[in-house]
Amino acid sequence: MQEFFGFVIKSLKEGRSFSEVLTVTAMMDYEYVQLVQLSEESGELKPAMTQINTQVSLELEDKLENLGSILEPLIIVIVGFAIGAVIIGMYLPIFEMSANMSF
Repeated sequence: MQEFFGFVIKSLKEGRSFSEVLTVTAMMDYEYVQLVQLSEESGELKPAMTQINTQVSLELEDKLENLGSILEPLIIVIVGFAIGAVIIGMYLPIFEMSANMSF
């Protein structure tokens, strides 16, 4: 990310447009680059960047929710196996002792 931002700042200082820099680096989707290009031409870059921020945040939130819904059952099963192993490890010696005892 440092290299990316360093390249962006250097390119902007050289006089290149922001949308051109984003096209070269391929860090953003093409739709977002087009939106930045249009907003640069109209002089309304701040609202466009706010809209991109909102959209990317929502996409990230959806992806994290999906990941959480996938990992939650998996974590429950893993914890269940761990607890089962501990319980078996605790009770197995007791059962073996009672099996070896003769009355």
